[in-house]
Order: sequence, then structure tokens, then C-alpha cells
Amino acid sequence: MRNDSTKWIIALGFSTLLALMSVITYISLSQMDSNIEEMATLVEVTNAKILAAQSMRDSIRLRGDALRDMFLLDDVFDRDEMRSKLEKGALDYRIFRSELVSHPLKSKELKLINQIDTLTIWARNINNEASEILISNASVEVIKTHLREANDARDQMLTLIDSLIESQNTYANNALKESVRYHENTSAVIILLSAATFFFGILISLLVIRQAARKNYEIQHQASHDALTQLVNRKAFEHKLEEAIFNAKETNKEHVLCYMDLDQFKIINDTCGHDAGDQLLINLSKLLDSKVRVNDTLGRLGGDEFGLLLENCSLENALEISEGIISLIKNYEFEWQSRIFPVGISIGLAHITSESKNIASVLSEADVACYAAKDMGRGRVHVHELKDEQVNKIHRELSWVANIETSLKDQRFKLYVQPIAP
Repeated sequence: MRNDSTKWIIALGFSTLLALMSVITYISLSQMDSNIEEMATLVEVTNAKILAAQSMRDSIRLRGDALRDMFLLDDVFDRDEMRSKLEKGALDYRIFRSELVSHPLKSKELKLINQIDTLTIWARNINNEASEILISNASVEVIKTHLREANDARDQMLTLIDSLIESQNTYANNALKESVRYHENTSAVIILLSAATFFFGILISLLVIRQAARKNYEIQHQASHDALTQLVNRKAFEHKLEEAIFNAKETNKEHVLCYMDLDQFKIINDTCGHDAGDQLLINLSKLLDSKVRVNDTLGRLGGDEFGLLLENCSLENALEISEGIISLIKNYEFEWQSRIFPVGISIGLAHITSESKNIASVLSEADVACYAAKDMGRGRVHVHELKDEQVNKIHRELSWVANIETSLKDQRFKLYVQPIAP
């Protein structure tokens, strides 16, 4: 009878432990699934908000470029036609701002957006006044004053938007770290309980850990990859570039950065819509990814710009690879709704050696080289070289705005007016 009682007690105790293990495992799994879903939603929403904020920033820069272009034009009628770019920038800004506020926002984000909205009204009025002044017969001093005010308003808005993007990134990163920490703690508890219930508990814990690891990998993949093309995003690409620069300094090896920009991508976007543009980016990403080497890194840097990091590659081999990419894209035809569009690409190369300074300088060199390739007729490769006249020309062109501002300040311009007669 006593033996029977002991058996029942052992059975009851084991059953209680097993039931407790099952309950805790169920609760842990439920909470982990809930947390994983929340993190996946957070990453998706954060990416959408960052994209909208970046698009707002691009729209502001577009308006600034339009004002600058109006100033550089001599003909008043040409300046008046350029105002359509200002209007388009304002319309795009409102669209992307509506997209941003359609997502859940934190109190800090709301505060920044309210500040941005206040500045928007001021900046819109200043931009409109500046555009009116530019098509009037105002003096150079008046034009300079309004352009300076417009630049100040734009810089303040860009600073606030950069703060908004940084805040969104910080919040998402902290939430992801907390999620990983939560998964690690939960996994440890499940493993300990599984050991107490022998094989059955161990089996359950292994399944839970594997599931959590897979979900964590998916979240980390989303955080480091572009949502549209599934290539590495700019942040992850810059991390690889930083490692390559450090490697070049430590081991004296050479690498090459290819900065690639699609030619005439805006035509497809404007003609067929953003869906067509997105599909083109997806198709070209798969095409490029299938042709790069295993140890190279292909990423989307933003818009229609791509980066390709060729590790342990000489400049000669990089030129050969780049020419192959240009030929590959040139032979590709994009079909959308029974229409076929030719596609081209321009590539700028920056040589990474032990003399390379940092990420910003290498990216700038590749960007300027790509700009030079476009300026020389598109659909070609250009290598950044300090003694390259074309590269120096691009650098001079990019500094024109500052030079013009200095010349205006020094009163080195003289305004002439010629009557228009039939």
C-alpha cells in the first residue's frame, strides 16, 4: 500500500511538473510569438516612417535646387517655367507628410513633426516670396536676401527631419535589442525546465529555441536589408565599406567601390507610375545579384542608386566587371503593360587603398565619379582620380553655389536689363 502511495506521489509530482512545464512553455511561446509579431510590425512601420521622412527631405532639397536653378537662369520666362518644380516639390512633400502621420507616432516624433509643420508654413511663404522675387525686376541685394532666408528655412527643416529619422532609428534599435534580450532570457528558462522533464522537456525547448532563432534572424534581416529589393540597405553597406577601408589600411590590400546610378529611371517612374519603377528596381536587383562574386557586397543606397563593394579586387578587374554590368543592363529591356523601355546605368569607381580616409570620402569619390560618367554621356564607367580633369570639373560645378553666394556678397555681379521687342 505504501509502495502504491509512493508511486502515486511520484506520478503526481511528475505530472505536476510536466503540467507546469507545459503551462510555462505555452505562456513563453505565446509571449515570444506576440513579441516577435510586435517587433516585425515595428520594423515594418519604422522603415515606412523613415522612408516617408527621407522622401520629405528629398522634396525640400528639390525645392532648394529649383530656387537655385531659377537664380542661375538669365531669362525671366525660363525662371517662371522653373516654378513648376517648386510646386511639384511642395505637392510631394504634402503626400509624404500624410504618409508619415498615417503611422503610429511616439510623443517625441509628434513634437518634432509639430515643429516641422510650424517651420513648413514659414518656409512655404519664404519660398513663394523668393520665387516671386526671382521673376520680378528686384535688385540683386533683394534677391540675395530672399534666397538666404529660403536657404535658412530649408536648413532648419532638414535639421529637424534628420533628428526625426535619428529618433526613429534609435527607438527601433533599442526595441530590437530589448526583444533579443527577452528571447535570450526566455530561452534560458525553457531550457532549465526542459532539463527537469528529461527528453520531453528538452525536445520542446529545442523546438522553441529554433523557432525563436528563426524569427530573430528574420527581424535582423529586415533591419539590415532593403524592403523592396532585399539587398543590403545603406546602413549595412556602409558597415561593410568601413570594414574594407580598415582592411586596406591594416593589410595593404586593395578594394573598389562601384557607385551605380540608373539612367532615365525618372522617365519610367513619371510615365508608368511608382509601381513600374519599383518592379524595375526589383528586376535589376535580381539581375545584378546573380552576376556579382560571392565575396562581394551589392546594396541599394537609396532611390535608383546601388553600391557594389568589390573586395580584394584591382582597379583593372573592377573596370572589367563594371563594363560587364553596363553591357548587362544595356541588353536588358523592361516591359510594362505591353510597353518596352530601354535601361541604362552609369558607374563611378573609387579605389580603396591604405591611403583611403573614411567612408564619407570614399562614397564622395565614387559619387562624383558616377556624376562625371553621367555628365560625359551616361552608360559608361568613370574612375575617380585626383588629376582627372572631368572629376575636377564636377567638383567645380558642385561648388558653384558657394562661389555665386560669395560673389554676390562681394558685389562682383553687375545686372543688365535689355528690353524685349518683336
